[in-house]
Amino acid sequence: MNVNIAPPQQTMSTSLKIGIIFLILIFFGLMFYFIIYPILKSKKDQDNSTGGKSSEARTNLGLEVYKNYFNMNQLPIPDNGVYFNQYYNQKKYYGLRDFFYASSYKSYLPCGYTNDVVSYNAIKNVIINGARVINLDLFYSGISQYLENSEVIVGNVVNGKLTFFPDSKEDERFLNFENCLKIVNDLAWTKVNTPFFIYLNMEFLPDQNFENKTCQIIKKVLGHRFLDKYYGFQRVNLGNIPIGKAVDKLILMTNRKPLDPTLNEIINGVMAPKDSNVILHTITNNSLQYGGIKTVAVSKQILTDQTMYNLVAAIKMNDISTDNFLIMKIDTKNYDTAYNFELGISMTFMNWQNYKAPDSVQDTTPAPKTAPVPVPVPAPAPTATATQTKTQNDFMYDYLLRFKDGGMILKPKELIYIPRPPPPVLKPNQKIDYKQDSTIGYGGFQTTTL
Repeated sequence: MNVNIAPPQQTMSTSLKIGIIFLILIFFGLMFYFIIYPILKSKKDQDNSTGGKSSEARTNLGLEVYKNYFNMNQLPIPDNGVYFNQYYNQKKYYGLRDFFYASSYKSYLPCGYTNDVVSYNAIKNVIINGARVINLDLFYSGISQYLENSEVIVGNVVNGKLTFFPDSKEDERFLNFENCLKIVNDLAWTKVNTPFFIYLNMEFLPDQNFENKTCQIIKKVLGHRFLDKYYGFQRVNLGNIPIGKAVDKLILMTNRKPLDPTLNEIINGVMAPKDSNVILHTITNNSLQYGGIKTVAVSKQILTDQTMYNLVAAIKMNDISTDNFLIMKIDTKNYDTAYNFELGISMTFMNWQNYKAPDSVQDTTPAPKTAPVPVPVPAPAPTATATQTKTQNDFMYDYLLRFKDGGMILKPKELIYIPRPPPPVLKPNQKIDYKQDSTIGYGGFQTTTL
């Protein structure tokens, strides 16, 4: 009888194949779990945080923050900015330095700072929500500012280079300067007649021809809102301008003195640390660790005196952070500005796109007293007193709360300088005053007054 028995080598070969397939499946499973899945998850998180690949989706996501703003009142200036000066025994106007202004930094950015999107709607929302000072960074389109076809644009410039959202189209990387000014013309004076400031940060190289292009655009759109020509050429301290001369008017500030005479004429203020008629203090995230604006002067009184006589501004510079694409607006953090208001700084520029309303305010009231229980139990913890707590809100909510009655508010009286006549010059009494004699030493090298 013949019995067919499979050779043992064939049985071992099948088992080996099954084992190899099993090991391969385990290998690919581990590779997917530890390598491929984290990559896909990271990509999904990035798409969710940035609104997807398109710049339009990210813009819309960034603009959502403005819907959470509380409605700011648009009240006029009290008494039209007039007060009674007892030293002159007559009514006078407060100066521009005597007010706080709701100020927006990088007003055209709806999201973050690092390589991000730009939007006309960001400018609209900032103005509608009460800002009386906006910031536009000016640059040129094309490969050179010296070409005839180069246009004046608004865009985010870092280290002399225009930056933008990587996946944006070419026409989405910057805004047309003229269109930005048309938004200002349409919205800035619809509810109030308070002055409106534009800080034009000229990021292009000093050039008379390109500055002249800038001037012609401003004149075309907002020429009817200019201050009197007397206040051109930065010839006066901007803080001294009476508020009555600035009602319903546009006030233009730049980061440097223009070379073009026509642009220089319509610029009312140059905002810089020195040699300017608007004093600028620059703050960084690093300097905030050591006190921020407190490190500028040795005493608070020095800065307070500065703000009483001048229009003073403070800007916290944003830091470059590529994490902006994963955590939107992480590079536009604000800071506690309470001390700025104590000093009387008129313009504290803030990132309006980075706003978080506080969560519901929780009231904790004392618990009602009850009769003691005759049971040996541990003593109860002390009851909480009536308090209110709110979550961190990136300081923007507290900032806007100061302007709840309007984007331009009068400073407290202790921070306002009230002009008074100079003291009278008394005629010296020759009987009791010393007579001054001047003596010149040998060779004229020494002069002494007695």
